[in-house]
Amino acid sequence: MHRSAIVLLLLTMSACSFGMVIAQTSIVRGEASLMDQTGSQAVVLDVLTPGMNVEVLSVQGNWARVRIPATSEVGWVQTSALARADATELDLQGQGAGIGMTGKELERVDGRVETMGGGLRAIERRVDSLLARLGVGDEDGREQEQTPARMEQAQQPAYPPFAMAGPGRLRWQNRFVMGTYLRGGQNYYGLELSRALDESGRSLLVGRAQYGLGEMGGKVDDFIDWTVGMDFNLSPETYVIYPYVGAHFGMRNLLENTLPNRNSFIVAPSLGVRAELGSIFTLGVELRGLFRFESGRRRDDGIVGFNCGYSW
Repeated sequence: MHRSAIVLLLLTMSACSFGMVIAQTSIVRGEASLMDQTGSQAVVLDVLTPGMNVEVLSVQGNWARVRIPATSEVGWVQTSALARADATELDLQGQGAGIGMTGKELERVDGRVETMGGGLRAIERRVDSLLARLGVGDEDGREQEQTPARMEQAQQPAYPPFAMAGPGRLRWQNRFVMGTYLRGGQNYYGLELSRALDESGRSLLVGRAQYGLGEMGGKVDDFIDWTVGMDFNLSPETYVIYPYVGAHFGMRNLLENTLPNRNSFIVAPSLGVRAELGSIFTLGVELRGLFRFESGRRRDDGIVGFNCGYSW
């Protein structure tokens, strides 16, 4: 509805109210406050400006109960603010002087209509935004069907799992690894390079080199473990935090070159949990068994470690 139509409706309502209730019309002399009741505890409802026309409904001492024709707002104002405020001239049985609106009154009404229209437009925008988020409405205002595709889209995580990084994209990833050998107590640091062998990210080819710090100073009992193998992720296409198992084989090389047997064969099964931080970074913890075969003897150990990687 246009603003002019709303103003015309307000004027019509004021004229009808005048026909139903015979009231004396008076003019406001100076700026005055329209109160909800008489006395010191009254609350200001509106401010009357000079030249406004008001309908005097009744008089009580120094107070007159008036109504603003433009807005139908009713309240109390002091009689001294009105052009004809004494009780003898405010004869409610007399004929009124007519109803009119000054330019300031029209500006006031126009401002209120504009404010009301802006509030309605803001509410409309909020409702449209809510419907868009819920996916239950379209441009024609018709309810959209909740198809399985829309339901699946609504249930997707805030950042995509591995399989959603891009169709047909098999990724490489570098990881920094560190941890401790459980039996020997040596700390290790190393690098790992892996590549996904399928689009879902379930199978990974992994190569690792880690440096073990021996208990003695220098490089007397330091060593390097070289391994290559496979990691198998469980449901990486659905979840961003998932477990994995692995099987790896390799060699241990002692840095001390005076020992007769410097190399040994390694078998290392592993179990861990990996978390994808977006589509690039990952964090993981791992428990890896270590079976080392040296000169026909097997020595068992294990490692617990942490890894941090990034994809490219």
